[in-house]
Amino acid sequence: MWKLFIPIPFLCLFIACATQVAPKGGPKDEQPPILDTLASTASLQTNFEKKRIELSFDEWVQLNDVFNQVVVSPPLEHRPKIVLRGRTVRFEFDEEEVLKEKTTYTINFGEAVKDLTEGNVAKDLRYVFSTGDFIDSLEVSGRVVDAFTAKPSENVLVMLYENLADSVVRTQRPYYFAKTDKQGAFRIQNVKASTFKVFALVDQNFNYLFDVENEQIAFAEEAIVLNDSARIKLKLLLFEETKPLQIIEEETDQYGRVKLVFNQEPKGLQASYESIGQTVVYDYDQDTLNVWYQNTEDRSWNLYLQQDTSFFDTTFVKSLDREAFEKTTKLQAKKGLASTHNPTKAFPIAFNHPLMTFDTSLLRIYEDSVGVRLAGTLNMDAAQEKTLKIKFPWKENRTYLVQLLPGAVQDIYGVANDSIFHTFIASALKTFGNMKIELAGLAPESNYVLQLFNAKDVLIEEMYPQGVDNFSKTFSAMPVGEYKLVLIEDLNNNQRWDPGNYDQKLQPEKIYTKQTEKLRANWDLEVSMSIE
Repeated sequence: MWKLFIPIPFLCLFIACATQVAPKGGPKDEQPPILDTLASTASLQTNFEKKRIELSFDEWVQLNDVFNQVVVSPPLEHRPKIVLRGRTVRFEFDEEEVLKEKTTYTINFGEAVKDLTEGNVAKDLRYVFSTGDFIDSLEVSGRVVDAFTAKPSENVLVMLYENLADSVVRTQRPYYFAKTDKQGAFRIQNVKASTFKVFALVDQNFNYLFDVENEQIAFAEEAIVLNDSARIKLKLLLFEETKPLQIIEEETDQYGRVKLVFNQEPKGLQASYESIGQTVVYDYDQDTLNVWYQNTEDRSWNLYLQQDTSFFDTTFVKSLDREAFEKTTKLQAKKGLASTHNPTKAFPIAFNHPLMTFDTSLLRIYEDSVGVRLAGTLNMDAAQEKTLKIKFPWKENRTYLVQLLPGAVQDIYGVANDSIFHTFIASALKTFGNMKIELAGLAPESNYVLQLFNAKDVLIEEMYPQGVDNFSKTFSAMPVGEYKLVLIEDLNNNQRWDPGNYDQKLQPEKIYTKQTEKLRANWDLEVSMSIE
């Protein structure tokens, strides 16, 4: 099976590159090359028989990126020869090429032909012919967008198949195809009346087949029927099927922590362990799971991992020298504590190890350098067990010194902190804003995931509306700036977005996004979002 895309090392075998010198001086040339139809092989021929096709232009031209730009639909079986002779581009069929009977062919040159002086592209350069009595004139158009981001997908193959078998995208090359532009738009022209399966594909190995694990695909749920009265316009959602979860890196040689790195974020992963009286804390960080542990017995044990019904694994945690570890390890606050703080929130201090106990009596708070201890409380963050939160009625525009005396907190190893000091200013409330989010058009029988991100794409909060047709929530004293809402229709109620799966005929879960207006200081912003 031949594919038109030509490997780079072979380009010079098929493209004659005449060295021309662009003239200097004068106004800038902004006009694209114009096809000289009288000097070119006539397009739109019927009963076409295989022969050389020549396209001549009104000025010197150059060929560019033939590998990606020139595509023939339906695909040819053998590689053609594409060469440049002065102002003429020649397209020659391979001697062994046999054209299909009663078929309309389109040679689309994309942006392959440019003028020599300024690189202006000969736009919409196509050559069409038919081996039958007429030129097919139907077309299919539409857009391809990324299913998760909703952004246009460029240089994606959109393919039509007359064979309606489910396996066709893996076993046969398409009958018609085109590529998407920068806006994700495609247009397949000169198509015959028939019924077609439709796919979009990011073809990693340039063989027109869906046969590589990381190839992205989109598919129309139903075959399209194309006839003289049909005007087909499609929107295809491009996705990469979920890969099987795998552990790609495993560190078990340090007592007290097992580090597991996965090939993707292990969403929904459930961990358990063989109990020997140990204390265990799980800490997820994107694609990494840290399992912190403290053994009461110096012997090995097993860690069990499961995700849904598709992933099971066991990690062997060997017995290591606990005493040597405890002699050298230290409990320390992480660097980079904030110099300003939202007075409506507890002040967080992150540590290098998970915490187990704290003693509020060893907390000191000083306001505006006044040497009087003020009463505050300590709490551990339930979601981040390495973070201690100091609760106190902070006053606006005041400077605070917080001190944790030695032994104020202990980690899971029983190691206590040394003295910790930190100074910060409680910001004025008028420097923050308030945001109210209102969702409408929800289906009470459906499950949803609602995510709020800041301008740096950091997840601020995740919510799970369920059993309601409207949902609202107010966020007070938020930092000013822009935010983004992401609403996922969680069909399988696993509290995460799932891409599609072609074999299971599953489209990607629907996702809706909304960029908010900029939240300004001392301002109330209402954000409405509807999926109706």
